[in-house]
Amino acid sequence: MAKANVLEKYLGLTPEKRVDFICKNYSSFLKTIDSYTQGLVYMIEEELDYNRREARGDLGVRVSGGYGHSDSTANKAIQNVSLREAIINCDFTDGILDDTDNEEEIVRAASVLRKMRRDYDLFNSQLQLLSDEDYFAFRLFLSGERSLMEVADEWNIQYETAKKRVYRIRKQIKENVMNFTTVSYVG
Repeated sequence: MAKANVLEKYLGLTPEKRVDFICKNYSSFLKTIDSYTQGLVYMIEEELDYNRREARGDLGVRVSGGYGHSDSTANKAIQNVSLREAIINCDFTDGILDDTDNEEEIVRAASVLRKMRRDYDLFNSQLQLLSDEDYFAFRLFLSGERSLMEVADEWNIQYETAKKRVYRIRKQIKENVMNFTTVSYVG
């Protein structure tokens, strides 16, 4: 799954299609969300840093985050963790975004990332309800670590029977997830 435009693709999908999207991109889905989260953290950090330096009238000065540490590297690390947690939880109540110019866009992107993470967690919780045999084989199949032929061998059944079983499992998970997910992310 290419990182570019993943959010845009995901935004307009119906809940049913989001489950299909997670199935299709299972092995890279969470890595992509984490990558977007880190990108958003970096964008916010750069904007905050620039705006604070500009406000001080000295673009060459590295501004500390004011977290009680004199070490600017420690301040940057603390700020990074705070921003990442704020984005994951979509909680900006501590005024983290006070010095940003595009607060609405940031909050919207963080909200989408949080919902994507929640969808992924919900999908996995339904996956874990399968029997041990189905769970391990299906998860390995989703992640691309096992082919359908290898899954059939693990289940000790024929390829066509395995294909039907995988379809039933996918359908079962999809129905279970659909019972919890009814919200569209457009808007």
